[in-house]
Amino acid sequence: MCTLDILPEILEAGAYSLKIEGRMKSPRYTAGVTGVYRKYIDRVLTHGRTGYRVDEADRELLRQLFDRGGFTEGYFRQHNGAEMIYTGEKPRFRETDEEQLQKLDEAFLTGKYQEPVSGRVRMYPGEPVFIEVRCGDAAVRRTGPEVSPAKSRPLTREDVERCLRKTGEAPFVFEELTVELGEKAFLPVGVLNRLRREVLADLEKEICGAYRRIR
Repeated sequence: MCTLDILPEILEAGAYSLKIEGRMKSPRYTAGVTGVYRKYIDRVLTHGRTGYRVDEADRELLRQLFDRGGFTEGYFRQHNGAEMIYTGEKPRFRETDEEQLQKLDEAFLTGKYQEPVSGRVRMYPGEPVFIEVRCGDAAVRRTGPEVSPAKSRPLTREDVERCLRKTGEAPFVFEELTVELGEKAFLPVGVLNRLRREVLADLEKEICGAYRRIR
């Protein structure tokens, strides 16, 4: 079954989620099919039905990921009928674009995806450090220890940015980061590292919590 061509009609009918086959399939298949459908869902949501078309390269990628010899639109346009089932012989051999499949593996399977976020940190001597991180509609805030006046070398904006942007294995990366830094402000790097870890963990919980089913 392949519903890319009728995706605008499916969404206009009121579908809020799509079930994509993944169990008993390879990680490459699941990642590839999900990536293709995400692309065309975004295309419909952004541009609507006007000018909607499916690129042949994406259709070919789906064939390379799994192919019994043809595609069907299932029951969407008809209640029943032999046309919805492909009865031909499964291709014995299909030439694949190994370079494209390798890129798919690197992007979704072996690579690390991090969601872009925006952040703001405020550090003035005599005030608690404040940090806010946003991702879409989700936003979390934390305050930490009081910022001290520097006895020798004060922090610079570059110091703070360098520390906060080291998101490591967290599922986020700072796309924008605003640093408000008072004159001669100081805070141990270990404190900044801890605040970064805590606020990003809070953000992950906030985002995941929005999708938890209420029983």
